[in-house]
Amino acid sequence: MKIKHLFLTLSFFSQCVIAQEIQTFGKGNIKGVSVNASSNSTSGIKTLLSTGYLPNAKSSSRFLSQATLGPKITDIVAIQNQGIETWLDTQLNLPYTFNLRNYVQNMHQYAVDSSLARNPAGGFTLANVFIDDWAFDAAWFQGTMVSADQLRWRTSLALSQIFVTSRISAFDDNPYAIASYYDVLNRNAFSTYRALLDSITYHPTMAVYLTYINNKATNLTKNVFPDENYAREIMQLFSIGLYELNMDGSEKKDANNKSIPTYDNEDISNLAKVFTGLGWGDRRYLGEGVKDKWSYTYRLKF
Repeated sequence: MKIKHLFLTLSFFSQCVIAQEIQTFGKGNIKGVSVNASSNSTSGIKTLLSTGYLPNAKSSSRFLSQATLGPKITDIVAIQNQGIETWLDTQLNLPYTFNLRNYVQNMHQYAVDSSLARNPAGGFTLANVFIDDWAFDAAWFQGTMVSADQLRWRTSLALSQIFVTSRISAFDDNPYAIASYYDVLNRNAFSTYRALLDSITYHPTMAVYLTYINNKATNLTKNVFPDENYAREIMQLFSIGLYELNMDGSEKKDANNKSIPTYDNEDISNLAKVFTGLGWGDRRYLGEGVKDKWSYTYRLKF
């Protein structure tokens, strides 16, 4: 009988809900609802209020350890008070204000000024005072420590592990090359993949690293063919990968239980034709070599 009475009560309650058109409650919508707790605590209502969905200190700290490069206690408290969604909206709307290339140049100018202070007649300029990769390291650490847009810096760090370039290359000891490239990652951290790939493709640091700078079109008479390095990496590392995938990330198999390639050599050779005719932004003709360390800060041109 008790079970029967329970079902009758539930049925009556559901009919009342339908009859009175009571809307879903919770997250602040608690009109006509009261909560009693066995502990006589008044905090039970928080389960239905929006405050009941705010993360505690541990979950806030865990989230920020993933979304930033290291939170402060004030950041953890802010997440507890405003919630993750509000924090994300705020971060996504913050502008990119810390320019790595400019910071490197300011450090370079400081080195020039210091040299002139010691020897005014030395004729020191940005062009003849040496500065190496440590300047980029200092700029990057400064940016990550003082910038409010921490989500951007965490995202660009992840992008740098996908769209890889390295100082162990032709631009070793040129901090302008890496700083300017990293500015591109920061500026496009929240943009579309199309915009990001465009900015990366036209950046000389990537063009030198993956060897398509001054890439020439096919000339069968002279046995000249476009460099295929970048075209291959775009498909293999930057987008679709080597094999077709199922929705769960596992590799698709053909009738012989072999992985299905996403592209072949013909696809690579055809895509390579797109990345021809790109030369240094501060040079007049295709085929001319790099002018100086600042050449890496200009967008490539046809």
